[in-house]
Amino acid sequence: MELSCKIGATLFLVVTVFSSTCLSHTLRFKADEKWDHFVYAQQWPQTACNSANWQKEHECRIPSQVTTWTVHGLWPTKGDTIGPNNCNQSWPFNPDEIKDILPRMEQFWPNLFTDSKPDAFWTHEWDKHGTCGVDLEAINSELKYFQTGLLLNQKVNLTRSLSDHGIVPSSNKTYTYDDVINAFTDTFGAAPLMNCYYNKTTRTSYLEQVSFCLTKSFEVFDCKTASPALYALYSDEECWTDESVVIPPIIHSPTILPVVRLSRR
Repeated sequence: MELSCKIGATLFLVVTVFSSTCLSHTLRFKADEKWDHFVYAQQWPQTACNSANWQKEHECRIPSQVTTWTVHGLWPTKGDTIGPNNCNQSWPFNPDEIKDILPRMEQFWPNLFTDSKPDAFWTHEWDKHGTCGVDLEAINSELKYFQTGLLLNQKVNLTRSLSDHGIVPSSNKTYTYDDVINAFTDTFGAAPLMNCYYNKTTRTSYLEQVSFCLTKSFEVFDCKTASPALYALYSDEECWTDESVVIPPIIHSPTILPVVRLSRR
């Protein structure tokens, strides 16, 4: 399975070094490894809040300091599967461990759901995903796990990638699927998984989440090319390739526009 990258990364504790050289690798899913790569997901806050409020799943508000793509999660993953998950119940989330990076967490990895505890989102991500990657030195503690997610948010900079290709949030401007996917591919050397919520009336997909596959050395690779089976696991809410894509502007007021979701099953 061939994969390519435009960003190579080696993380030592909290120091990240990225190279600009595009490398060629072969991803090998090894049966004796608990996990062999990451899925790194970032979400667009406005679409995330729109969908949550419309479905009445959560009360959702976007804090004033949130102005860009935010981290959803850094998920150790095994081969063509989702997971492993919840690997160590004896190592629960401890908010004291991330107190020194709390302002950055609230800005770049925020909990948008106001009907849950402030650290509920981080608790979920650590308990379900973070505990599964502690055999890797770069993320072998709660603090290092969240620091790494924050660092990747700056290096896998979706806002800059889109802006560099003339794609900006707008209430009325639409982009083709190819416009968006090609922007990311041009910037990072690999195509991500893109998830949308779909408005059936306007036949418009609202971009919600973008996920890149990463090697254990934090190199971006093309999920779809390297592993079609893995890609299929995450494609249930994939953006439709023949529909327009909208990235709604972030609203920091209580007014959240409803977004109609169309099931793709």
